[in-house]
Amino acid sequence: MANGGIQTHPDFQRAKLNLPTMQPNLTYLDPLGGIVEQVAPPAELHQNSIRHIDVDRAGRVVMALQWQGDPRQPVPLAASHRRGESLRFHPHPDTAKLRQYGGSVAVAGDGSEFAVTGPKGDHIVYFRGADAAPSGGDTLPQASGVAQMGDGLAITRTGGLTLRRNGRMFDLAGAENWTWDNHLVPI
Repeated sequence: MANGGIQTHPDFQRAKLNLPTMQPNLTYLDPLGGIVEQVAPPAELHQNSIRHIDVDRAGRVVMALQWQGDPRQPVPLAASHRRGESLRFHPHPDTAKLRQYGGSVAVAGDGSEFAVTGPKGDHIVYFRGADAAPSGGDTLPQASGVAQMGDGLAITRTGGLTLRRNGRMFDLAGAENWTWDNHLVPI
């Protein structure tokens, strides 16, 4: 379970009430809801909210993060975790293009890569599946939701849906003029 660590209250609309003391974490639960394992960012990254997760075939959890601290501070917006290990952060040369906001994350169906979208920056960044090394990025208007589709990734964008497979992008017919957010799941 991804716990962003941001406290809100209905009386204050969407105001973030605890940014100086927020405590995001990734929590594993047993079937009865008991905590099995929990990991959190180190103190210097405690304002890196864990927002979206996906899991690869080997059980590694990948995460899209949203930085709530000083907007001038460069921080990674992708992380991963394997049970029993520490949280790993993954810098990317294009992270600044996401404008401190990882909108969504997904692992490609063939496991070759995972992607973090940046709807505020109209960009998406890719990481190799095997070692989470940066592997490029694409400019895509309001790149928002991303989900596994076949052996590739489906990515929502302004006015449509794009499929990424083997490093190539294809616009999908029939998805034009739709409005998308960053919550995309395969059914």
